[in-house]
Amino acid sequence: DLGHFFSTYSLVVAADLAYGPVLQKVASACYSAKVPLIVCRINGLFGLVRIIAPEHLIENSRDGVDSKQLSNLCLSDPFPELVEYAAKFDLDALDDFSHKHVPYVVLLVKASMEWKTQKGLLQIVERRDVEGIRELLQSWRRPHEEENFDEALRKAYLVMFSPERNVLSSEAFDGRKGEDGKGPSSSLNRSFWLFVASLKKFVEEEGRLPVSGKLPDMTSDTESYVGLQRIYQSKSRKDAEKLASYVDRIAHETRTETMSAAQVQYFTNLAPYLSVQR
Repeated sequence: DLGHFFSTYSLVVAADLAYGPVLQKVASACYSAKVPLIVCRINGLFGLVRIIAPEHLIENSRDGVDSKQLSNLCLSDPFPELVEYAAKFDLDALDDFSHKHVPYVVLLVKASMEWKTQKGLLQIVERRDVEGIRELLQSWRRPHEEENFDEALRKAYLVMFSPERNVLSSEAFDGRKGEDGKGPSSSLNRSFWLFVASLKKFVEEEGRLPVSGKLPDMTSDTESYVGLQRIYQSKSRKDAEKLASYVDRIAHETRTETMSAAQVQYFTNLAPYLSVQR
């Protein structure tokens, strides 16, 4: 049986195999066995690669974006440690040098918190509120050039951006897929589906995605940036520990192999960008 034969492999590559009955049989057998098939053809300087598989799991759907920029900064709903850190910056008391090196994350947290207090809001859900926050930031600027405020103005949309909504509506969370850590091709993608199942439990419990612990580049002095980085990394470790407990529990319940702490942290960093194509 051709399907049984290909099921012993994790990947099949067909190089310069002409389109016809043979390739169709190979593709059908691989598809039934849930084994990805890569078809490669070349003609002079022209090359073609096709992937045939029941599903394609994408760990990072932001192709072409530097991994350092893939950060869940939690600006739409800042966690207590981040709010406490931002509160330490008294903008009026800072000298000009320090003022123009306050990280834009701190500026956005302070501006969004003040705006929500002024308007009696729990969340920023309207674009007009984002524009109000931009105006508030402009009022805090000083006459000289301040790149950190330019960055805050460009990133102000993040105060109403909730990445968990994007993930929860993706196919990774569709129906029963991933609920028990067993996706449709679990033998090949066990770690992905186990994490998806655990992530779903985490989001149901916490109402948000885990913090990645990564910070993008930004205008800042070293002390402020390192301090902010420590806040995010500490929160990320706590979230990863909680996720790991879900991973271990689901792995035990489904009698599948669990994930290492490094694997959990890896997927945690990319949680907002997981995707599935079928």
